[in-house]
Amino acid sequence: MDSLNKLSFLGDCIEMNKVQTKETLIALLDAIRTNGLDNVSLLSEKAGIPIETARYMIWHELPGHFVSFDVDIDCESLGLRRWMIEFTPSESSSTGRRIHNGILGGGAGVVYAARVVPGNSYFAFLAIPLGDHYKLWMELEQLSKAGVIHSYSLKEIRLMRSISLNPSFYSFRESQWSFSWEDVEKYEQEIKQVVGDHLSFSEESKTLQVDYKDILILREFERRIPKSISGLAKSLHQDPFNIRYHYNQHARYAIRNYRIKVIPKKPQSRCKFVFLFGQEGGDDLARARSTALSLPFTDSEWMMEKEYGWSVSCPGEYANELLQHVSRKFARIKGNLRFRMLDSASEFRATIPWQFFDSEAGKWNYAPSVSTIGPYAGFQELKNMCKYEVEGRCFQSQSNPRACAISSCPFVTR
Repeated sequence: MDSLNKLSFLGDCIEMNKVQTKETLIALLDAIRTNGLDNVSLLSEKAGIPIETARYMIWHELPGHFVSFDVDIDCESLGLRRWMIEFTPSESSSTGRRIHNGILGGGAGVVYAARVVPGNSYFAFLAIPLGDHYKLWMELEQLSKAGVIHSYSLKEIRLMRSISLNPSFYSFRESQWSFSWEDVEKYEQEIKQVVGDHLSFSEESKTLQVDYKDILILREFERRIPKSISGLAKSLHQDPFNIRYHYNQHARYAIRNYRIKVIPKKPQSRCKFVFLFGQEGGDDLARARSTALSLPFTDSEWMMEKEYGWSVSCPGEYANELLQHVSRKFARIKGNLRFRMLDSASEFRATIPWQFFDSEAGKWNYAPSVSTIGPYAGFQELKNMCKYEVEGRCFQSQSNPRACAISSCPFVTR
């Protein structure tokens, strides 16, 4: 792992195999983060364990401890730029809820969205083809002038990266978080110098020449990382040799790294926060980042022109202590800190906006459509974005989104 995650475990060794050590597990997680999961031979070599042991740990033991993986896609290498949008529907507008469906249903290029609680506002990340954001801005301006939305902000994200699990704060023996806030304080002191020396935390992107198959491959990796390229080809109903070629020559280079994450045991009790910090200068940004990255539950960070942001996902029982800790730390940092608590019932993640890729022309064709009378996205598109579908826990009807068997599914109430 990078220098921010290479710390010794606080708890006992993982109860996987008696011959495994703490160092072996860290080496395996590090190898996965930097090399992916498609070459188990390479992972076993770097971790110093047999191939079958590595394969068993990855696909059986780690998931059994609620540890999983997802990919961090370099959007800019695909010709996309991330944007952050916040908006509040007009209270007097009868179409405000429908507008929410239209914007966050995929028609604007959303990659992540959730409703903010307790206020009636919305928060989302979008991936928009470079130079085409003005099209969305024109749509939002029209809605604002028509009185459909009360206010909005659309901000460009210059740098963004995902944050992997810090094993120092997780007990693999008990399969749960295990730390004290004193441990977090000590970790913050350890990473302060590293954070200060690496404020530009995103590597320069190289533009890739991709086609529609490459986009579909990346989409599948975002939905559910395949165990093999042959399995990926089967899910795409394509020739294995052709898919392997596209993956090796193009798609794999758009995957910046693999993120190690903890799957919540009780998703309904999970709390999601977004913090936004406007720095005033000096070393304020470095101090803010040190605090953000020292938190056990931080899963991503990003930089905008005037704000630094990070997202946190934690079990509900840690929410109050988390907010108290952050408030106490930022009371000594100059700048403006604001946070948003996100409604998990309305939260969903989408893949890269493949619907805007013109397969015949081989380029992005961005035409955002924000409907004032109903959802823009079709049911299948929404279903592909649903977190339950991505996690393989979807029991919805194939034709009616209101027939979902999961009562907390956001589509049931729409």
